[in-house]
Amino acid sequence: MLTADEAVMVTGSAGFIGRSLTSHLREMGRPVVGVDRAAEPAADALRCDLAALTEEGFGIRPCPS
Repeated sequence: MLTADEAVMVTGSAGFIGRSLTSHLREMGRPVVGVDRAAEPAADALRCDLAALTEEGFGIRPCPS
């Protein structure tokens, strides 16, 4: 169970469902961090390809800086 101040990470936040979910959570007052390979980098969003994360390649930067 989440407490009221815990942030939620939404993967696919730049897509149709992710964008709607992110908006809804923010309207409820929930802190949200969006992750998507097509997201515009921002203070509350990461542009990252989660498919590039593997146990062997975790040290490689799948997220452009």
